[in-house]
Amino acid sequence: MKKATQPNIVSSRALLVAAIMATGGTLSYGQVLNGTFTGSGSGGFSPGWTSAAGDAAVVSSLYGTPPPSGATFEAGLTTINTGGFPTLSGTLAANPSTAVDTALGLATGTINTATANPVQEASGFSQTFSATAGDKISFKWNFITGENAGGLGKDFAFYTLHPQGTSSSLTVLANPDSGLLTPYNAGGIAFVASSGWQTAAPITIPSSGNWVLGFGVADAGNPGVDSVLGVSSVTYTPVPEPWAWSLMSAFAFGGMAVARRVRFNRA
Repeated sequence: MKKATQPNIVSSRALLVAAIMATGGTLSYGQVLNGTFTGSGSGGFSPGWTSAAGDAAVVSSLYGTPPPSGATFEAGLTTINTGGFPTLSGTLAANPSTAVDTALGLATGTINTATANPVQEASGFSQTFSATAGDKISFKWNFITGENAGGLGKDFAFYTLHPQGTSSSLTVLANPDSGLLTPYNAGGIAFVASSGWQTAAPITIPSSGNWVLGFGVADAGNPGVDSVLGVSSVTYTPVPEPWAWSLMSAFAFGGMAVARRVRFNRA
């Protein structure tokens, strides 16, 4: 019987190197920058969230509501457009809302026509990033409003995710009639309901390229009553690049080659 010898792993290492070299050896995952809103520039929005309009600011408490568990900061947006209530940033919400359309890469009038009621004020922010088809995005959000369910006002919170360029794609997260809202009273402003922190189901990027992710809150139907949106914990999950699949395949193939050599040496 032959004496077992130490397996030669040089061939498996060579396979790994070859796999990396064959695909350029570069990492090209996309990413959303500063999803925790802990940046040092522009009040925590920078880097990453470079486009904003209206009343937008990074805060550690949104009118009495802390960030979700595990987070230190949240991005806040309001519809406040009068001097009677304290804004987050020192800037009033945009009126008309077309400035927010522009900041989020939306076609003019997209926000104003998102619901049956015309929009008076709005605020929003966005980021443009590179993505690969199959990558996933998720985030946490909290809608707080002074509007009562069934009332005249139909303030709403929303997000947009669209290819870079002008788009009319907008998804409403909540409004006063949403079943998610429960009674709320905090922060010194006449808020009556809140969704609490909600986690958006992962959204899959359908195609590779540059994409825009934006968030906003709009005052529709009753400009005398305000609403706010909190956003936190934006996460980006990339799919493995082709070179990574090659690398994993090389690992697997190299492991099998070593196992066969060990069996042969023990024979």
